[in-house]
Amino acid sequence: MQSKANKIIIFSPIDLSSSIHGSQQDILNRIKLFQEIGYRVIVASFEKKHIETRNNINRIIELIEKEKPDILWFEYLIFAKIVKDVRNRYPGLKIYFRNHNYEFGHVLEKWIDNFKRSKDISSLPSLLFNLWQIRKYENLMFKHSDKVFAISKLDMEKYRKYSNLYYLPFFKDYEFNYEVKKGKDRLDVFYFGSDFKNNVNLSGLEFIHRKIIPCLKNNKVFFHILGKNCPLNIKHPQIKLQGFVGDSDSFLKNMDVAIVPVEIGYGMKIKAYESLKKGFPTILSERSHKIFGGEESRDYLVARNPKQWAQHINRLFDEKLRKELICNCKKFMLENFNKENLLGFFEQINNHNSSD
Repeated sequence: MQSKANKIIIFSPIDLSSSIHGSQQDILNRIKLFQEIGYRVIVASFEKKHIETRNNINRIIELIEKEKPDILWFEYLIFAKIVKDVRNRYPGLKIYFRNHNYEFGHVLEKWIDNFKRSKDISSLPSLLFNLWQIRKYENLMFKHSDKVFAISKLDMEKYRKYSNLYYLPFFKDYEFNYEVKKGKDRLDVFYFGSDFKNNVNLSGLEFIHRKIIPCLKNNKVFFHILGKNCPLNIKHPQIKLQGFVGDSDSFLKNMDVAIVPVEIGYGMKIKAYESLKKGFPTILSERSHKIFGGEESRDYLVARNPKQWAQHINRLFDEKLRKELICNCKKFMLENFNKENLLGFFEQINNHNSSD
């Protein structure tokens, strides 16, 4: 006999109707999967800075009282500010958290990168206070949640001491499949930069400009940079600044290789996910490799220094190697990031709650 569908309230600190970035994609695609297996989904968005105000707490209580949900699903660590009160008031409700990155390391690395650029240490007291708060919120989240879902293999490693931690990978389908272009005497390499006001994305572009190209010494390789707000000092004959590309599939039909030279920032590297999901032979940084957990030199290549980046890029002139990587990365992505596994996982949650 089919169990009744559960009602779930998803609390989000970001507006899901605004321009779509990686975190919004993760939330929206998951909502669709919930609905596909019969969940009744209600979404409540809050401003990130004011979640713990009395008005918002009252709003959450009123929503729970009105909808009588089976599950409360909180997106991001920020909601840990109120989770203790919610748990005490509703001890029988299932509380789940989606943790989008290892926040402590994410905040620290971004501050260090900013300091290297500006040499300004004035924000150090604020950083230390933020790190203290993050640890406090992490403890609250794990203590008062039934399950916490990490988005990457690296986050699973960082939070491994917690028994209620589960892996829930990012998911989005892409229909475009890469094909090897034969007979080309050049290699077209692309980097999904998104928005270069984000210093995580900017760090990858700077690494291409300052480290990879000087080490490469091959004028038949061209780097196509996709993303807005590119700094004016990024200029080189082998760098092609494409800006925002609306129809990425049409653009990528002329590309040969994807690279993700980003060594800072935790959470999911959507730029790497999309490149791999579309079947491109891809070179990842060590950080991105740890996030995905694939097999190095089988599912994708991994570069740890400028010399290795240059070597791998030159190796990928070989059409046979590109074909091998395409075949292996498709298999890896289908096995580890597929809709059927996620639907089965959500159905288990649904059936477990319905039988309680």
